[in-house]
Amino acid sequence: MLRRLADKKRKMVSIVDPHIKVDPDYRVHNELRARGFYVKTKDGSDYEGWCWPGSTAYPDFTNPEMREWWASMFAYDQYEVRRPPPGSL
Repeated sequence: MLRRLADKKRKMVSIVDPHIKVDPDYRVHNELRARGFYVKTKDGSDYEGWCWPGSTAYPDFTNPEMREWWASMFAYDQYEVRRPPPGSL
């Protein structure tokens, strides 16, 4: 895909929104919470805000362990394949 874009004199920019949907069915959220890697409030609980996916928590990028874990999540074997339900396309 990148070659085809380059052939058309186009460039691709990837972005990663550093907020995580608070959802007990979301593996990334569960791992961040279990490891204590979210930004905390004054009372020590995970800070939650609101963004396009709804209730959202924010990884604590000031924590070197969290940054190392976050970087590991970009390995090819970490990507989940989600297929659309039959007949939805």
